[in-house]
Amino acid sequence: SLLSESERWCAIEQMVKTEKDEENLFRRICRCPEKTIFEPHTYCRCCWKVKDGIFVHCKAEKLKDLLVPLVAKGFWQTVGEVLGRGVSERDEWFAVEQAVKRAPTKPLLPILPYCPEEKFRLVLQGLVQRGLWEAVGTLLFGNLTETDSLWAVEEACKTADERPLIDFILRHCPAEDFHQVFSILTRRRLWTAVKCLLHRAVAGDDTQFMWVVEEAFQHAPGVELKSIVQTYCPYACVEGGVRTCMRRGLWCTVSVLLKRGVSDCLRREAVEEACRMATFNSQAETDMFSNCTDDEIRNVFPTLVKHGRWVAVSLLLERDIMDFAQQLEVVKMAVKSSRAWDYDRDFGLRNTLFGFRDRTDQRDRFLSEMLDKGYWKLFVQMLKVSDERWAKEVSATKPNSRFDVQKVGSNGNLLHVLCASGLWRSMPHLVKLGVNPLAVDKRGCSLLNTAARSKRRPETLLLQCIRMGVGTHQARIEQQASESKHCQIYFKFPLPCAVVRTRTLMMRMLYESGACSNRSIRHAESRFERKWIAYTPEYLLHVKPYLEQLAATPRSLKSACRLVISHHLGVSGDRVVKIKQLPLPDSLRRYLQFSDLADFNVDECARAKCLYYEWTDRRKTLFGYEWF
Repeated sequence: SLLSESERWCAIEQMVKTEKDEENLFRRICRCPEKTIFEPHTYCRCCWKVKDGIFVHCKAEKLKDLLVPLVAKGFWQTVGEVLGRGVSERDEWFAVEQAVKRAPTKPLLPILPYCPEEKFRLVLQGLVQRGLWEAVGTLLFGNLTETDSLWAVEEACKTADERPLIDFILRHCPAEDFHQVFSILTRRRLWTAVKCLLHRAVAGDDTQFMWVVEEAFQHAPGVELKSIVQTYCPYACVEGGVRTCMRRGLWCTVSVLLKRGVSDCLRREAVEEACRMATFNSQAETDMFSNCTDDEIRNVFPTLVKHGRWVAVSLLLERDIMDFAQQLEVVKMAVKSSRAWDYDRDFGLRNTLFGFRDRTDQRDRFLSEMLDKGYWKLFVQMLKVSDERWAKEVSATKPNSRFDVQKVGSNGNLLHVLCASGLWRSMPHLVKLGVNPLAVDKRGCSLLNTAARSKRRPETLLLQCIRMGVGTHQARIEQQASESKHCQIYFKFPLPCAVVRTRTLMMRMLYESGACSNRSIRHAESRFERKWIAYTPEYLLHVKPYLEQLAATPRSLKSACRLVISHHLGVSGDRVVKIKQLPLPDSLRRYLQFSDLADFNVDECARAKCLYYEWTDRRKTLFGYEWF
């Protein structure tokens, strides 16, 4: 003990070699404190090698006394050697039981052959619970029966991971017993193991695993079931599997099964049910339409559109089997659909509308029909890929086309729709085509009103409208709108919108462009003094001082001359060309193009945007109606 505490192992080895009483030495070694033991099996092996085996001189009744301390200290290799000398069945069971509970796999293997036959199941259960699969295989080797192997699999399914369980089954279970193993695995819902074992199954036997496949149809998840069906599925199970998967909503598996070949009646039933229930989030779900006839597709189209299955609609449109009237009916149903405006989230709907847009031979006819029906949002979305693409398509529109760009509806003309959608680059092209930028909608709102109320880049839209020359005509439009029956139209004018949104930059742009005068600014200030917004901190700190400054400062002669020249240049989309032809210096040309308003204050725009979102909830229902 003293030598082991100081770790003087060479001295201990010499002591073992010179010791004559081997039994006494072995007994003392086994009684050493556990904290002082280092490589305890070395002592016993030294006794074995030097003295021709300590167990030769050790009596059988003494081995029993040595077995308890060996087990307590975990000397499992020595325990196996003691069991080899022969002990009672009771002592053997004691050693095996303790080893099954505590021993690692490698030293446990020599002890397992001493397991009593009547304790076989108990030992097997303990090994399975600990996950010692190598020891389980050693225990079953040579004693393997069908009952024991299936019982081991049953016990393993309760606690084991699927990967070691699969290796154990493939190593110790004959292939002819796989059908019983499948029964156990399907009851436990271990589908990964089922899928791996199907590769080792007997090929060509449709009846052997029919029950397994039917159970998979009933309970397996969609991904695992699809893999099982592709791996092995008897033909007799196909039709029943189609109905079961339809009931469970596993449409990807239904698509796979339909390719195996089913009756026409069942295929039509599956397609009709898919139109009502499937989400069509993957290509596999839409593959079930690949074998449908043209008449069948025409019959299911209304159902697909009605239930918003736009992915399937967009894919089926590529087959080009519907005439113009049917295609237009699809567009109308898309507009009426509850999900028709969810373009950002619904990828299938966006593809459907873009599919109509790309039909250049019928594009003008579609656009004309949409404008006649007032489908403004749908019209913009069908052509809204980028501003450059839109500008090219609009510029390519022929005067004798069915597409009337000058049409004015309840929401104004096409400029109003584009301005509300943020497509500001396309506006000059439309003005060149003859669209009137001074037109108003049914409420009397002008293009500047739409730009001021826009949620996307209102300053950019205002600048684009100002450069087309609409600023100096705003006073006349507001005067006509004030005389109309719309009593709340004043609060939709550009200046009140800028005040509510606390955009001082927009106020400056409106003032410099002639859209509002000093008198209108004083009038707006007096009207807002009676509203709750006049008591908000942002209005008191930023808006009110700026309004007072604009109202008190007379317009400069330079600014007044710019407004007069701009008004006489007229409203057109090619004002830049007209200004360049004037005999003026470059600095004055840039001034006439309102280049000073283009130098936006980035910090001011960012602050105004943050304030807008901060106060949106509070002023959402200002004056009894929604502002934006």
